[in-house]
Amino acid sequence: MRDELLRIENGIRTVNGYDILAGVRFQLFRNQTCGLISAEQKEMEELWNILQGKEVLDYGTVYINDKKIEPKDAAEVLTTNVMTISGTSQLIKGLSLAENMFIVREGQERSLIHLEEMEKKLGILFEQFHLTLDIHTPVSELNHLQRYEFELLKAYMRGIRLLLLDLRSCSLTFREIESLFAMIEEMKKRNMTFVVWNPILHQLIRFSDQMLILKDGKNARCYEQSEFNEKNISLILLGNVTGVNRTEIFPEMGEPVFQMKNVSDSYLYNISLSIRSGEIRFVQCENAKGISHLYGILSGKSSPDSGYMILGKQTYEPADMAEAIRLGMGFIEDSTFSDTLFYHLNVFENICLIKGNYLKSLWRKRRYRESLKKTINGWFQTDICSKSLSDLTETQLQKVIFCRWMLYRPRLLVLVNPFIGGCINMNESSMENIRQIAGQGTGVLILSTNELPYPILNDSRRVLTTTGELKERIHRI
Repeated sequence: MRDELLRIENGIRTVNGYDILAGVRFQLFRNQTCGLISAEQKEMEELWNILQGKEVLDYGTVYINDKKIEPKDAAEVLTTNVMTISGTSQLIKGLSLAENMFIVREGQERSLIHLEEMEKKLGILFEQFHLTLDIHTPVSELNHLQRYEFELLKAYMRGIRLLLLDLRSCSLTFREIESLFAMIEEMKKRNMTFVVWNPILHQLIRFSDQMLILKDGKNARCYEQSEFNEKNISLILLGNVTGVNRTEIFPEMGEPVFQMKNVSDSYLYNISLSIRSGEIRFVQCENAKGISHLYGILSGKSSPDSGYMILGKQTYEPADMAEAIRLGMGFIEDSTFSDTLFYHLNVFENICLIKGNYLKSLWRKRRYRESLKKTINGWFQTDICSKSLSDLTETQLQKVIFCRWMLYRPRLLVLVNPFIGGCINMNESSMENIRQIAGQGTGVLILSTNELPYPILNDSRRVLTTTGELKERIHRI
């Protein structure tokens, strides 16, 4: 019989008169991993904040260690006994691992008296969990995986037995994800319990013992490991099957719009890649360095040491990103969503920005301007052009970014980590936007440190390895 750690019954959370959570039931067992997934970001954020003790349920019953606790009191208990680990590290970069481990709370400076003894204990723990780290290493020298691993160990050392793992903005590769969860499995044997928020559905399925699914602020279903799979969860969340045996409809692909021939630099080795009109290509980079170098060359931020590129029929040698766009390239980075939206402008003005002075001159022609608005409204399937960005949903804001490039129609659109940080509805929306752009005849190149939430069925997967080589790998469906 499983040992219950936490239970919420009929949990209700109201914000501005609207029930974000409406009668949620959540049950968590010791020494297990519970995956959380939701169609919408907002409802999951509320539940996540409640589990951290940051927010309080307006109504409901909470049991901790089989003891009934008032919601307001539960928040205090959870704040003290729960630790959250996310892509934003709480470690102090200027200190070593040992210093970060033992000087963590006010009043613990006295620990320095026994620093040698504590460093010895830390070294033993590293061995137990198979961490190849030097205790004197500065935090600033750790990679993303090592930071996650060290923070897990730090929680264990502090006696935290319930950890919330936020992987929304995670830039770990799938191989690194596997290493992280191998460590989590070891920690579960030592009486630790995990709640994981990860929008990459097939990863969540693989590494969870149970899974809570929210839809419209309610429990859509709570699955045990033997029950859940990608098909039935997608049916619940989206009303259709996503990512499994999906029949994709793509336009007939034309001639190559972009080619890389034997491109090398200080990291990349002999990269060759060809993308046709209407084709979607996916390159999984095994670390962030691979993305940085490849994206730098594509965007004109850097130049290759050898090899060449062709865009359309011409040699492609951009001096900077502005020239790259002028030549027919498009770019959407994972940070673009927030960085390139202008809230003092309406939707129409935001979308037309990519055209620059060319569109400014045409705006004076009312007939052209009205035709353009009609096209944009058609993309959104609603009258949206005159609306303020503050009135839009997250998926609509995301579509504004994509619509800029749908209007510009580049030869090749390069996307960097387009599925990091989104909920399942956001990921689905991203994929639909990508399909729509490809349907216009634009080639699409997706660069990601993680696996895609959905297979790209018209293409095999290519992997940029840690040695800078690009290798073909058939995408698993």
